[in-house]
Formats: sequence, C-alpha cells, structure tokens
Amino acid sequence: MATPSSWMGIEVRKANFDKCRFVKERLAFTNLTFVNDDVWNLERYGIFGVVFCCGLLYHLDRPKQFLHLLASQTRRALLIKTATAHDSLEGTVLPEVTTHEGLRGRWFSEAPIAKSETALWASWENTKSFWPEKGCLIEAIRDVGFPMVFEQFDALGEIPASLKGRTNNRSMLVGLKTQES
Repeated sequence: MATPSSWMGIEVRKANFDKCRFVKERLAFTNLTFVNDDVWNLERYGIFGVVFCCGLLYHLDRPKQFLHLLASQTRRALLIKTATAHDSLEGTVLPEVTTHEGLRGRWFSEAPIAKSETALWASWENTKSFWPEKGCLIEAIRDVGFPMVFEQFDALGEIPASLKGRTNNRSMLVGLKTQES
C-alpha cells in the first residue's frame, strides 16, 4: 500500500493546536502537518485527495455552505463523522425541526462566547449550530459533488447490536467523486 506524501490537519484553537503538535512529535509523524487556522480558510491550503471532517460539521451554522467548500477542495473522497438531527434522543428535549440552507434539521446552542479559546469542544464563530437530518445531509453531500455516499456502520461498535433500535445520532458518511464528477 502506498504511503501518502503528506497529511494536514487544521485546528483553530491554540490549545488544541498545541495538543496536535505534541502528538505529532511524540509519534514522529514526519508526513503530518498541522496549521493553526479556521477551517473556513481551507482554500489557502490547496486541493486534497481525501478530506476527513471529524466532529466539526455539527458545530457549524452553515453546514451546506461548508460542504460546498469541502467539495471544491477535494478530488476523490470526503469522510464526515458527525451528529445529525434525530426524531428523538432518549432523555433529551429537542428543538423544533426547521429548514435552513434547504436542509431539514434542528438548531442547537453552542458556547455563548464566539472565538473562545477556552471552549475547546465548541464552535468558533457561531453561537448556534444547525444539525441536518441524516437523509438531508446525505442528499447535500451528493448535491455538492459526491454522487456516491456510503455510511460506515462499524464505527458504532458491534454492528447488529448498534442497528437494533438505534438511537445514536452519530454517523460516519463517505462521499466519493466519480471520474465524471
């Protein structure tokens, strides 16, 4: 199997960026680079063969606009690990279903202070985020240029147990571009 020439990660918060660099140095990943920047500036870093968007999409207030950005900077494959809006989550009162950017989903509150260096697991610029319903998200991934979209179920643990009465709102979606895309 060929080794990629390089990998790059983007992290906006300085504390998280420092953690990324620490791991890179300790594990001696010489072909891995991290940049301290906002992911909305992705175009600064060129075109990528594969993009892995992990735990980010559900912190954005414009997920479809971000998918367009990802599609413009990705040649072959997009992997998205995210939460999606569900009809119900046990023990949780959910916000009302609405439509935003042409997607059905729900708005959720984020950290009250945008661009906070201390809210390590929150959005950067927005105080609320929009979670599309899974079907709408899959359609959006197709619409922005990935005609084949798959869901990876083994990220949930034991597959049969995870799918029975599944209430988990987390998904790993894989969008692939074809030669014609």
